[in-house]
Amino acid sequence: MIVPTVMIKRYQYGRFIRILWIILFFGT
Repeated sequence: MIVPTVMIKRYQYGRFIRILWIILFFGT
């Protein structure tokens, strides 16, 4: 179905954003 795929993509996107935020925080 399309809904589960969107949810998975959204979860992965949120995870990627979180990783980037951590890298930025540590980089500062």
